[in-house]
Amino acid sequence: MRIPGTLTVHVLLSVWLAATPSNAQPGPPAGSSAAVPRQIVTDPAGPVVSPVYLDQMYPESVLGPPTAGTQLALSGIGQPSISGPGGCWGGCHQGSWGGAAGCQPAYRGGGTGCDACPCGMRHRFWGGIEYLRWFAEGMDLPPLVTTSRDALPPVDEAGVLGEPETRILFGNRSVLEDWRSGYRLTLGMWLDCCQHLGLEWDYFHPSNEAHAFARSSNGINDPILARPFFNINPRDPDTDEFDPPAREDAQLVGYPDIVSGEVRVGTWTSLVGSGLRMRYNLCCCPHGGCHSCGSGAYPGGSRLDFLFGYRYLQLVDRVKIREELATDDPIPVGFEIRDRFRTENTFYGLDLGVLWESQWDCWSWEILGKIALGSTRKKVRVKGNTVRSASGVEVSDRGGLLATETNIGRKADNDFAVVPELGVTVGYDLTRTWRATLGYSLIYWSQVARAGDQIDLDVNPDYLPPVQAPIAGAARPRRMLNETDYWIQGFNLGLDARF
Repeated sequence: MRIPGTLTVHVLLSVWLAATPSNAQPGPPAGSSAAVPRQIVTDPAGPVVSPVYLDQMYPESVLGPPTAGTQLALSGIGQPSISGPGGCWGGCHQGSWGGAAGCQPAYRGGGTGCDACPCGMRHRFWGGIEYLRWFAEGMDLPPLVTTSRDALPPVDEAGVLGEPETRILFGNRSVLEDWRSGYRLTLGMWLDCCQHLGLEWDYFHPSNEAHAFARSSNGINDPILARPFFNINPRDPDTDEFDPPAREDAQLVGYPDIVSGEVRVGTWTSLVGSGLRMRYNLCCCPHGGCHSCGSGAYPGGSRLDFLFGYRYLQLVDRVKIREELATDDPIPVGFEIRDRFRTENTFYGLDLGVLWESQWDCWSWEILGKIALGSTRKKVRVKGNTVRSASGVEVSDRGGLLATETNIGRKADNDFAVVPELGVTVGYDLTRTWRATLGYSLIYWSQVARAGDQIDLDVNPDYLPPVQAPIAGAARPRRMLNETDYWIQGFNLGLDARF
């Protein structure tokens, strides 16, 4: 039951006094558990009026059963407060929804008792699960597979970038940017009964995303297939002498009467995140006491919390390129060529932010703003190999086309990074325990390494397997650790519980 404001109480009680004999004193209401008056309500500008009974003002679901010595008084904004023993899990301190008008500072020490409505819904633990529908910034890829619109271009022009008939089949764009589903878990508890200090943990995982490309050519009537690169050390195919300048080139996958084969490109990404933080209440603002919603009484008001804790994120990307080739000149020979690029980014940092919450009847609103400051550990791993098979004999060599002896291996680095996060949530209380939520989240991450950015199209053919002396020219492709930024955003649909 809601408590009216001081002015409303004064007017109503004055009217009641005018109709009541001066010597009449009403007793407890029928069935009341408060057989003893808790306190006489007094208006400084008026006379002493009749006793007000605790269970007439608030249900026991909010205040708990009345205890001897507990007093009820109206605050300056017409809200009740409890003083004396009992209530709020044995008594705590001021600084909740009730009290003087405006934002009240959280408890700094001193004070006894507890307001009828604590700083927020009366609960000790909370937890929730959310369905995520997010999308992320894509991963850039260089041109990886090409063809020629001309049915039979010259061999040295087939699939070569820059030639007028060349068309890019895969690459030269971003991938892994579709909507994906996921989930987020949250658990928390208040460390004091007035909800001034709490501990909260969360974990989220959007589903892994993959994108695949495959194309084949029988080398007879199928389109030409090629893998483009920039040849920094071209040689004459007849004399094997250097033939400058450096220029665009291509490795054939399918060309009539020369080679037939298939090329596959697979990309994959995964993101997980977790955090552990403290919630420290800065202030509470009442919105007119407690309101009825379903069963029990609900506090109306808002609170502002300071968040500080630990944040963890991990982003992993992969790019895999595989070719299977067959040639009959001069004898049947098969080739299987693999290039693999993998990046792993791990962030550890200090998480700082604020969380604003507001409740009015069954509706609630939340605005979250955080920034994590820390270090991102970036790792790049490149692998490549070529398997040649002829007359039933297989020979494996280290290195592929874009992953050769010059860039195969690992490279790592640490850099300072920032991870801001923004969240907006609207909730509706289904019961006193369960709440449905709908929200939006945005996470930004600076200084990450993506697998597609580590692919170097500069190639020195002298390093292609099998490597044979003499080797001339620069060592290409290069071992790289290129950096970019990353963001992910989307909508959240959840259900949480407070108990």
